[in-house]
Amino acid sequence: MKIFHTFLLGLMLTSIASNGQSNLKSYQSQYGFDETIQLIKSSLDERDIEVMQVIDHDDNAEGAGMELEKTKVIVFGNPQVGTKLMQADPDIAIELPLRLLIIERNGNVTVKYTDPTLWKEKYNLEDQVETLENMTELLNNIGRIVEGGDKRTSIL
Repeated sequence: MKIFHTFLLGLMLTSIASNGQSNLKSYQSQYGFDETIQLIKSSLDERDIEVMQVIDHDDNAEGAGMELEKTKVIVFGNPQVGTKLMQADPDIAIELPLRLLIIERNGNVTVKYTDPTLWKEKYNLEDQVETLENMTELLNNIGRIVEGGDKRTSIL
């Protein structure tokens, strides 16, 4: 019986862990890590979207005496868009500003992000569907750019 409970707990934890990943969209970059970072920053700059911070996780790991393959998070947004969402539901502030995770594993560069359209049901944002869809389209466009299909459009 103890083995069954351990198995059941392991199955539940695996299910929970995979559910967390299901909200992430992922794009394989056709460029090197640093070039991907620069391409994303340039794409945001062309749209007049502010890059607020770049979190360098691998550098932070090195400072802690540990190793981590290249891992950065680009934090960016448009205060007019974010404020509008926070006026509708202040709890959305935990999700903002937007973030892109850029990781390099075994020579492959991947860009990941959470799909903002999922926030409609998580928060009280039924009246903000168009804004959430525009945010998602912006992120999708950036994903397509790093994949090598340059489909730049100004959305936000």
